[in-house]
Amino acid sequence: MLFNSLEFILIFLPIVTLVFLSLERLNYLSWALVWLSLTSVFFYAYGQWHYSLLLIGSLSINYGLARWLLNTPNRYLLILGISSNLLVLAYYKYTHFFLTNLSYLTAWPLPHLEIILPLGISFFTFQQIAFLVDVYKKAIQPHSFINYAVFISFFPQLIAGPIVHYQEVVPQMGKQRNFAVISADLKIGLTIFLIGLFKKYAIADSLALPANQVFDQADQLASLDTLDAWRGVLAYSFQIYFDFSGYSDMAIGLGKLFGFNLPLNFFSPYKANNIAEFWRRWHMTLSRFLRDYLYIPLGGNQCGYRRTSLNLIIVMFLGGLWHGAGWNFVIWGLLQGCYLAIHQLFTHIQREFAIPISQRKILKLLSYLGSWTITFTAINLAWIFFRAKTWSGAVHLLTTVTTFSQWTWHLNITTDFYLVLALVITLFLPNTWQLMRHHLPHIIPPVKTTEVNWPNWHWQFNDHWATIAGLLMAVIIIKMIQGQPTEFIYFQF
Repeated sequence: MLFNSLEFILIFLPIVTLVFLSLERLNYLSWALVWLSLTSVFFYAYGQWHYSLLLIGSLSINYGLARWLLNTPNRYLLILGISSNLLVLAYYKYTHFFLTNLSYLTAWPLPHLEIILPLGISFFTFQQIAFLVDVYKKAIQPHSFINYAVFISFFPQLIAGPIVHYQEVVPQMGKQRNFAVISADLKIGLTIFLIGLFKKYAIADSLALPANQVFDQADQLASLDTLDAWRGVLAYSFQIYFDFSGYSDMAIGLGKLFGFNLPLNFFSPYKANNIAEFWRRWHMTLSRFLRDYLYIPLGGNQCGYRRTSLNLIIVMFLGGLWHGAGWNFVIWGLLQGCYLAIHQLFTHIQREFAIPISQRKILKLLSYLGSWTITFTAINLAWIFFRAKTWSGAVHLLTTVTTFSQWTWHLNITTDFYLVLALVITLFLPNTWQLMRHHLPHIIPPVKTTEVNWPNWHWQFNDHWATIAGLLMAVIIIKMIQGQPTEFIYFQF
């Protein structure tokens, strides 16, 4: 079921919310959690009912392993738990990729297996691995099975994150809210959900068409004009930006309806002026997981420059492979690792030779603009491999946009309008947290920046913001009438 579908917005969400709030107000808090767990499993089973058994089996086995680990903190038991989770993920996500490449290398006619990837398996697998590690370290202590079931299956974050930690969610369960708090949470949650829905319908889906046209042509090795190729690349960059940003907003908004404060997962990443800052802003909970459970255990940045660079490349290689079973994702991950290693090198040189940073405003501005341009360009070029379906198509498109061999100046009014609109919103307007910051005190921005100071841009429940919400809803309704809801990009991971 899609967050942006009519059956979710008009049927599923109102029923689930109304029953949950009724049980909460009657002080049946345990039954409210049971209801939330059952409806979350139903949400997951909608369209893929047989994989609900996989979800239930996975969370049941991992909960049992956690209780076992709590009583017997055995390292081999932890390895067994992690390995079991990874093997299930590998079977569903990488079997076809492995067999295809093995067949190519050996020329053996290996069988083709029709394995459908279960939605959200990458997310709830990582979440449960983190849970087992934290239990083994005695950082957390698992509570009842129903608490754990809600923690894993909670529908706002089940399919595409954020990847939450046990201690971020479970302590919020079983707390009865008074009417004033419920009223405030509903207003805040619905507003954030509406903002995310607008990003998805009005911007991301509008940019999908020009992006698909260019990448389809590239995969067919058709001749491309350089300007049109850049339009397609930028269209996809902003499509995935607003698609994922919209989903992240909707997840936080939906969580708020039920009294849960979910962690921030997206914070204006295209404003970053270096690749390390980009990854502190983009898919923040995945970056946190890779840092805490892979990068730091590998040695982090405590082993010298060369080992640090190698660690970064290994982590991002695995991060790329996590996104999808294909060489395009591997190349994208390796590119991100190399970007981070190069950034690490420049940071190392600057620190080693004590290169001063100019305090003159004009030089600081030029330095910022230069580093932002390099970062944004590098990110866009890497997205080519992320989006292209074939290696040859990715190389063809990359060659077209970097050689400027077939450049002709011409306007594409619709695409250019949406690209300019997306650029303005991305770089010059406050993000969702900045608009709602007074109502989301649990969220701490991932970077120290002055851009959060928008004194005249903060949401309040008044006529002014109600009018804005009405306009956003009008645009969303028009878009809904025009076409069918589309799947979020991160659903495929």
